[in-house]
Amino acid sequence: MATYAHKSGAVYGMACAMAARLAAGTGPAEIDPWRRFGQLLGLLAQFRNDADDLRSGRYEDLRNGTATYLLVHLLHSAPES
Repeated sequence: MATYAHKSGAVYGMACAMAARLAAGTGPAEIDPWRRFGQLLGLLAQFRNDADDLRSGRYEDLRNGTATYLLVHLLHSAPES
């Protein structure tokens, strides 16, 4: 999770925090929740990216040694029910 938080979560968190900062009338108390929302959004985007890579059969992330989240591998290999 730490890898993802610093990988995709940081970028999305920064974007949401900057948008909140630019919005009229927002102060520090309103910015932090938006930063956390962006971090969670970034985590979800990375999960989707990893799942798409596995689903496609290309396995580019694994071949390149890119860090991937094991939950995505588990969901990919679990039997459908």
